[in-house]
Amino acid sequence: MTTDDSSRTDGVIGDANLLRLHRYWDAKRGSRRWPSRADIDALDIPTLLGSIILVDVFHAPLRFRYRNTGTKLVQATGYNMHGRGPEEIPDPAYRAIVLEALTKAVEEGCPVARSGERVLNNVRMHYDALMLPLSSDGNSVDMLIGAQVYRPAGKPD
Repeated sequence: MTTDDSSRTDGVIGDANLLRLHRYWDAKRGSRRWPSRADIDALDIPTLLGSIILVDVFHAPLRFRYRNTGTKLVQATGYNMHGRGPEEIPDPAYRAIVLEALTKAVEEGCPVARSGERVLNNVRMHYDALMLPLSSDGNSVDMLIGAQVYRPAGKPD
């Protein structure tokens, strides 16, 4: 474990599998501020395979494109963000939450954890989400890896 603050999240990680993802990411970065995409193998985190999100980061101006959205996320939300940007998320309130989290993860270079509730397919669902910065050159964040898990609101983990 390194002593810098880049592994600290800005929120509480409320899901055990997301906590495992954070620990995996932290171990892969070693003494670096961020690991690279090449350091990460989603097969190392089998409990999250259908919930993994990969987001390409573009700078000047800052923008995002989903490279991968897990099949569990597509099933839960009813839409696939693959190849699209977060500005295409149908729910404006949720879109703002996502854009804020992605931007914070890139600009501050830190893990970002969020949790909340949203209605999907007429069912109130609780979600826990985690976004983690990746860097191919060690100087700037050029990709994010994360995961999001859903459960019916009011049900324990």
